[in-house]
Amino acid sequence: MLEQLIYINHQNEKYAFGQDGIFTDTHELRNYEWTPKKRSERITGFENKITKLKLPLKIVCDSSQRDAALDRLYEITEKDVLANKPGRVQIGDYYLSGFVTKSKKKDFLTAREYAQIELTISTDSPFWVREHKYTFGRGGAEVGGNNLDYPFDWLFDYKSESGASSFASQSVWASNFRIVIFGVTSDPEIRINGHLYKVFGDIGENEYLTIDSSTREIYLTTNIGNRVNRFNDRYRRSYIFEQIAAGMVNVMWDGKFAFELYILDERREPKWN
Repeated sequence: MLEQLIYINHQNEKYAFGQDGIFTDTHELRNYEWTPKKRSERITGFENKITKLKLPLKIVCDSSQRDAALDRLYEITEKDVLANKPGRVQIGDYYLSGFVTKSKKKDFLTAREYAQIELTISTDSPFWVREHKYTFGRGGAEVGGNNLDYPFDWLFDYKSESGASSFASQSVWASNFRIVIFGVTSDPEIRINGHLYKVFGDIGENEYLTIDSSTREIYLTTNIGNRVNRFNDRYRRSYIFEQIAAGMVNVMWDGKFAFELYILDERREPKWN
């Protein structure tokens, strides 16, 4: 059975495998390995290292389409390397962040309608992520997807319009998260399961503040699209990247601003179903 894969670069350009004569019938993307840490020949823990996964492809179509497919594959994946911004490989609802760092070809001179390629995906974050989105409104107003255009905003959308709410996390262990807070507001703070997440400063009209625990980043996106680092404006007496525990999640805020909470369900391999 062929698996549907999509590569999406950091500019949201997509390259789909499994259609238009481009397919893969085997790959290493579901493989994983933990590296044991040891002391005196005893395992003391585990760590991740940079992981390289092979993705073989076959292209079978007429010669002009084959060459166009090869050129487009190179151009989409190379943009990430040149910008040093990872793209994503998507399988179903899960994605893996990384770069295409090697492309090995063979049998491309045998016939103009055929080529085999072996891509190498390199990642320093070898986790497959499924995002669950929960949306919280300002006062009585609903917040939809009009303020942002996320390339991976395809998952569960929960809406709340009060200053307190709760939901059941779909993750089975503590998860990283991304919080996106919309202006206009100042010194926004949110309590999740009693833990305080707070950033000092103003968020203007048509601006939004992002707190990302997976990348340890806090930044403001201005109304003209510039990104401003706000890491030093965090409230320091409460760890702002504290992961969100599995189970029931209780959320409290003053109701004076709208925000989105993304729970990042991480696995070493994507679910099979």
